[in-house]
Amino acid sequence: MGRPRSSVKDLVIAVIGVGSVGTLIARYLNVNGIEPFLIHRNRARSLKAVESGILIRDRKGRVNEVRGINITYDDLPTKVDVAFNCVKSYDVEVSINMLRERATNIGLLVMCQNGIGSYEYALKVFGEERVACLILNAGAYKDEGGIVNLSGISESYIGQRGGVRNPYIGIVPVILKGLNVKGVSDIEPYRWLKLIVNASVNPITAILRMPNGVILSNEYIKKLAFSVVSEGVKVARAVGVELPKDPFEELVGVVRATSSNFSSMLQDILRKGKTEIDYINGALITIGEDVGVDTPINKALYLLVKSLESNIVNVWSPAMEYR
Repeated sequence: MGRPRSSVKDLVIAVIGVGSVGTLIARYLNVNGIEPFLIHRNRARSLKAVESGILIRDRKGRVNEVRGINITYDDLPTKVDVAFNCVKSYDVEVSINMLRERATNIGLLVMCQNGIGSYEYALKVFGEERVACLILNAGAYKDEGGIVNLSGISESYIGQRGGVRNPYIGIVPVILKGLNVKGVSDIEPYRWLKLIVNASVNPITAILRMPNGVILSNEYIKKLAFSVVSEGVKVARAVGVELPKDPFEELVGVVRATSSNFSSMLQDILRKGKTEIDYINGALITIGEDVGVDTPINKALYLLVKSLESNIVNVWSPAMEYR
């Protein structure tokens, strides 16, 4: 695993998957003086990024081009100090296997996905000491012009299961300064906190086809969102997880900080793509069944999103008015 280099600007950093999250992370690496390797799925996407540029708009409306070296997995250096894996949860297995074949020496692999399952798979392949999880509480969505828009930043967390072991962990808040990333001794409670908040915000915004702020827009939607959180809290308690913050306050805080953001699940639905519902509400449902906790509201939201995902329901989207 080795020790971190003396200067952060000497670090070899890779961002795997340059969607909304990957673009956001790459931008803040740029802000802190680092031009990372930007890993694309195939050569065509890499060439498109070179030709068109990867653009991000900040909260003041300023557009910046992300600086980095656009490559594919085949061109990835064998030695990487820190790699941020930002692909969708359902693409993680393929991504991790390709990464294992090509980057034989990774100091720290940071998993940035929503839900349960991605971090676990990375742990299985690379081992507990080399894998961390970034709980990113920042809103970013890609508009119709292909520009990623930053809509809000709340407190984010970086850590490993059961305590900090990897010496690169402390570097992540430094190289992502501005994203408000805090190192924690045990990431698991924070993963559950994010899971519960996501299980509420993502499917509701996807079904209503509205930005995150809709969660607090009236008493009925807020009551529904709080009911989802209540089910998640019951499951967390049943598996012995003590949440680090009040999940209801966290939900309200995240929604307020990202009120204009289109959740990742809503973005997937609008482009008629696959969502991460199986890794969020689906995971809560499955874990709940294992520990004897019923989650009927999560199940209803899960089925509704799966129907949208399958294009069974195809209706006008009020979210289009925001675009």
